[in-house]
Amino acid sequence: MDAASLETLVAVAGTAGQALLEMYGQALSVEDKGPRDPVTEADRRANLLLVKRLNDAFPGIPVVAEESEPASFERFRQAPRVFFVDPLDGTQEFIDSNGEFAVMIGLPRRHVSAASS
Repeated sequence: MDAASLETLVAVAGTAGQALLEMYGQALSVEDKGPRDPVTEADRRANLLLVKRLNDAFPGIPVVAEESEPASFERFRQAPRVFFVDPLDGTQEFIDSNGEFAVMIGLPRRHVSAASS
């Protein structure tokens, strides 16, 4: 990834982080996706924002996002590069307002090891 793309990616993550901080510490409705797997409106808003911004900035690179419907990324396996997104890694920590959460974006490439990229 070139420097300009990396700067764009950092800006996208920062925008999502700012959106999360606007909701941080507020009373949020919490749903459970599964055992010990909560999801909030903050997760969903950050997810929508990240998917839109990544699609706008990096057209053609699929986005597999934790809070998106699987049908929206069903063809990602054929792509040479794919964004994997957890819009709010540490949802329980976000709910608990302990500051231990992050916006996670990964961009692995097929058949390229970390040492050679």
